[in-house]
Amino acid sequence: APMILTRRLLPIIRSQRGDIVFIGSTAGIRPALHHTAYCASKYGLVGFAESLRLEVQDDGIRVMVVSPGRMRTSLHASAGVNVDLAKHMDPTAVAKQVVNVLEMPQGSLVSHMVINRMEVGTT
Repeated sequence: APMILTRRLLPIIRSQRGDIVFIGSTAGIRPALHHTAYCASKYGLVGFAESLRLEVQDDGIRVMVVSPGRMRTSLHASAGVNVDLAKHMDPTAVAKQVVNVLEMPQGSLVSHMVINRMEVGTT
């Protein structure tokens, strides 16, 4: 879907010199047991974004991938998996980080942002 949508919207994005932000996952930068297809799709998204960035950089279009860790969403529940969401990140906080990056001056680029919740433990 991201590839099809990008192909269809790219003429509009070019005319408006817009930015493209793909929401991936940390599963796109490290493997996860029993999540083979999901990881493959997220690794593919990163590769697509990196190649697209090369193709549109002369048009002034910034392409970024955001790879958040575990998010506090209904994804697990809809899959029938019971997960304690207390340690998962708030999607609103992640969205604010994306907005902060997009507000950087034109010519600035964060190509890949990985966001994880910091675990504080005792040693």
